[in-house]
Amino acid sequence: MKKFIKEIANYDIPVLIYGETGTGKELIAQSLHSESNKKSEIFIAQNCASIPETLFESIFFGTTKGAYTDSIDSPGLFEMANGGTLFLDEINSMPLYLQSKLLRVIQEKKVTRLGSKKSIEVNVRLITAMNVDPILAIKEKELRQDLYYRISMLKIDVLPLRKRKEDILLLTKYFIAKYNKIFQKKINGISQEINEKFKKYDWLGNVRELENLLLLAISMVDNNKEVLELNDISFNTRNIDLEQDNTVENVEEIGIKNLLERYEKDILQRMLEKYSYNITHAAIALKLPRQTLQRKIKKYEL
Repeated sequence: MKKFIKEIANYDIPVLIYGETGTGKELIAQSLHSESNKKSEIFIAQNCASIPETLFESIFFGTTKGAYTDSIDSPGLFEMANGGTLFLDEINSMPLYLQSKLLRVIQEKKVTRLGSKKSIEVNVRLITAMNVDPILAIKEKELRQDLYYRISMLKIDVLPLRKRKEDILLLTKYFIAKYNKIFQKKINGISQEINEKFKKYDWLGNVRELENLLLLAISMVDNNKEVLELNDISFNTRNIDLEQDNTVENVEEIGIKNLLERYEKDILQRMLEKYSYNITHAAIALKLPRQTLQRKIKKYEL
């Protein structure tokens, strides 16, 4: 990935990054910017899912005084990022009618503030990201097909951590060094038990979960500790070890119905997290009717 980023960093065309939550999409976007000839210019990141629908247009394209009550002259994201890079995460969260306006900005390289008739030329490297399959988002009418083809002239697929486990130890060493410095600890490694557990763990939260887990462990251990042990790590309790749990003793103890319900709840929780609690996407992945999934969410209080 690092080699690929260096190769494409100066291609002044839109890039779409696709990967699950926590895989490091913004870090890749920042790396593309810092390796490019725009590295001395501004880098602006915006998560589209965090913007109220009523504010999308003013935040993206800016406003002019008098456009509406109490409005002021204010630049939008494209103006602020002019000459540099604009990173838009969860682009499929943008309303469809605004996606058409975004498409026009990309094509014409001009923006018009709310309440103004004057076009402003902008030169912005656009990088977007999604945590759901773009083709699925198009099918569910969350993403315009014409916009997809515009923003994905270069497409980067980021593998989840469970599919690149050779990175786990490298990332672990990096985060240990990072948080040793912050918390003034002297951890120099992890035990073999942790290493084996890390390889088997499914990492629903990906790199972000690994970092948070190590942050918590290093912040809590004794100052004289040099090697992290298994009991220093607080794993996500929702990650049930199916091999250990599926025993005659457990079935006899809690009953087959309760055991199956426990499995079902865990699977539903995982799929909802994977698709950022988008019920439609999770239902499609689970091959369940949407109404059935909604009923089960209510049953298990997910």
